[in-house]
Amino acid sequence: MSLFVSKAIERGARGRVEVSPRGVRAGFRRSRHRSFVAGTQVELRAVPRRRSSFAGWSGGVTAAESPTVVTMDDVKLITARFVKVR
Repeated sequence: MSLFVSKAIERGARGRVEVSPRGVRAGFRRSRHRSFVAGTQVELRAVPRRRSSFAGWSGGVTAAESPTVVTMDDVKLITARFVKVR
C-alpha cells in the first residue's frame, strides 16, 4: 500500500509531518511517498513551527487531530494543513 503525504501551507506558516513506524520523517514541500504492507497502522503527527498552527487533515484521513493513526488498506493521499497564527 502506498502513502502519499503533502502539506498545504498558508503564506507565513511552517510545519512538518512525521510518519511512523520507524520515525520516517516527511518534512518537505512536495508530496512524499512511502510503501507499507496492507494492514499496517501508521501514525501521522503534524508538527507546526513557531507562529504556525496545525489546521487539520484532508484526503485519506477522517480525524481532525494530531497525531492520528491510519490503517493502510488502500492507497492514501493525505494533506496536512498549516496556518499562520495571527
